[in-house]
Amino acid sequence: MSKTATTGQLWPLQSGSTNQPTLTPGSQTTFQFQDVPDRSPTGPLAYYLPGCLLTFSGVITTTGGAGQIIHSDQFFSALFSNLAWIQAWHGTPVSSQHVLGSQWQVIEYMVNGQRYASGVRSIIAGAAALTYPFDITIFVPFSSSRVGDLDHNTSQLALLARASQLQINVAPASVLAALSPGSTITNFSAKCSAILEPRQELVLGTPIETILTQIVAGSGNSVKITNFGTDSGLQGIDPGGGVLALNFLTDALSQGGSFSSRNIVDFVWQWRGQSYTQDVLGLLQQWKRQLPVPLSGFLPTVESGSAVLKGVPYTLANSTSFNPQGVGTSQAELQQLLFWALVLNGDRPRLSALQTADSDQTFNMTVTGGYSGTHQILGQYARSWQKSMRDNWVAQVMAGGGGSLAAYVLGRNYGSAVLGRRGPQGKPYVSDDEMRYLPWQLYPASVAR
Repeated sequence: MSKTATTGQLWPLQSGSTNQPTLTPGSQTTFQFQDVPDRSPTGPLAYYLPGCLLTFSGVITTTGGAGQIIHSDQFFSALFSNLAWIQAWHGTPVSSQHVLGSQWQVIEYMVNGQRYASGVRSIIAGAAALTYPFDITIFVPFSSSRVGDLDHNTSQLALLARASQLQINVAPASVLAALSPGSTITNFSAKCSAILEPRQELVLGTPIETILTQIVAGSGNSVKITNFGTDSGLQGIDPGGGVLALNFLTDALSQGGSFSSRNIVDFVWQWRGQSYTQDVLGLLQQWKRQLPVPLSGFLPTVESGSAVLKGVPYTLANSTSFNPQGVGTSQAELQQLLFWALVLNGDRPRLSALQTADSDQTFNMTVTGGYSGTHQILGQYARSWQKSMRDNWVAQVMAGGGGSLAAYVLGRNYGSAVLGRRGPQGKPYVSDDEMRYLPWQLYPASVAR
């Protein structure tokens, strides 16, 4: 990389004629990317756009003494119903069908490692009849993952976002009213800034995509993941996808899940090599230690329950305690989980170590009382580019000849540059199958030899 210990630059986006539009519950607001620069003016550096920072601001007013405490992890559903990032060079990086406000606390944690933005763990509004100003910033990825070292290999050129739009489908007022009766939002607005990271290289990053699979729950303990790895909003990609993360959502926080985590009895999934086991707490220990960011064990509020059971992968409003004042809770660590992890990306995932999903698969998990409603399985998949798309990308960066992005970054011999696969990180060699999800780079001819 061409920078050391520095952050990306921010480029404010417009929504019509303003950069801070008023939000109306139940309506749609759009930010445009057409004026985002593709290169840094300070040197031969290309701008990459891993995503944007979207800030919601407003005031919650609670009246009549009937309000309830609103925690930050449940508040996303009251801000937006869904998000959509459309009309990009490679299709729809964020789909309104798959990226919902009610599930955002899991989505952002898995794509961003919750290292900033909505990772703040706090109470947004209390139950008392008062006014509560708020500012909530979230990170929306542009086909990237910022977990571990993946940012550098999955970020796309800002050039590829110029025709795109970010759509915010604002949640109806009824969602906030359901969270805290009598509460309303006023002075409701949003700001959005593209993150621009300068690099002296031209890389076609591996696109990462969030996909929500919904299946009506049956009467048994078998759960079939339909269209596993094949659903996509992107164009020019090979069939199937590398599974970076896969989470079976619970019914906590009104996510729409089909079961409660406290009711899990056993689990088996041969696709992942997991044989039948009833040691559910043992499995939980295995995947909790692989979370992108470890539990902090701290909540800056005074509430009942154990602090280590609050925050992803648990709800913030978790009153479960291990042994307070001589009163214990059976299987306390299974209470109020947001998801059961089928695949976890870990804190340092590698693109060369992903397992490809390209057909329906079934796992078995018994829950006391059975399932109800609809299974919600939230996955994040790496995609591989088809040759026609790679060729098109080269044409994009070379468009304009001497004034092209390729000429600016690579110099006067840009025309002889060769597109080649980047090497793996942390492995001396990889098989053909393991190379599938590695990114591509435009190398000067002298280096390519």
